Amino acid sequence: MATDKKQAAAYAKALGLDDIRFADIHVPLLPFASHMPIVENAACIAVLFKAYRPAEAAPSGYIPLSSYYPAAHFSYNAAKAFEAHLAARGHRALYTSALDAKAAALRTGGYIGDNGFYYHPKLGSLVCIQTVITDAFAPDIIDVNQSQCLHCGACVRACPSGGVGDLSRCLRQHLNKRIPAFLRGDVYQLIGCEKCQSVCPINTQEKAKPYVFAIDKALDGSCLDTLRHLIGANMVRPRRIASQAALYAANTKQHAFLPQLQKLADAADEPLRTHAQWACDQINGGAMHDQA
Repeated sequence: MATDKKQAAAYAKALGLDDIRFADIHVPLLPFASHMPIVENAACIAVLFKAYRPAEAAPSGYIPLSSYYPAAHFSYNAAKAFEAHLAARGHRALYTSALDAKAAALRTGGYIGDNGFYYHPKLGSLVCIQTVITDAFAPDIIDVNQSQCLHCGACVRACPSGGVGDLSRCLRQHLNKRIPAFLRGDVYQLIGCEKCQSVCPINTQEKAKPYVFAIDKALDGSCLDTLRHLIGANMVRPRRIASQAALYAANTKQHAFLPQLQKLADAADEPLRTHAQWACDQINGGAMHDQA
């Protein structure tokens, strides 16, 4: 059964996605992963976009969740539904995370900003990108987009750690392990950092109402089931969540959580033990025990 691009776009919008574009899959495949799955007779990569806005601050006693992760989980489920929709209409289709989504998106237009993020021509860089390989459509024919980056330096100035241009100093690169001491003071939400994107004049400056979680529940793990439902089980690792909450409590000087933090500093497994000890030191105004 034939499916045209207008029908596909309407279905994608009905799923809650903000745009769909169709990238050439044939030449060249690099920089895509060499082990990526290929659909027989695949004609294109359907590139699906979901926009989001950075979260507002949370009230005292709570930690806000980065808006990216609920949007990413939503777009993943929408991409799987889009894959099933194409299959039900007799097409071959395969959702895959093995592709370099940013590279696929660039084949449909857009550009890379000075902060290293992909910028959608209409949605800016605050987008989640999913990819479905399919034989259902021919790729779009596009003109190469010229970068609209203003090179204004706002992203450089906004990053407190010098991560723009040096990913080794970017907080996002360290969220799954012990966060270096020089980055711990940068944690301002649960998972992720959008500081360089939030100040970009090309992006929307509107904020979203935050998903918030009680800090004590993030520290003791009693909010994990809710988090798994919201952002997916792969992102919700107990020590990661507790570590982020500990650092956030320290950075917002929330003394009420000192007893809970001290227990973690005394008995938790690494890297949570180090993060909790650092948090205790910061709240107490003492010397940091770990500088690594």
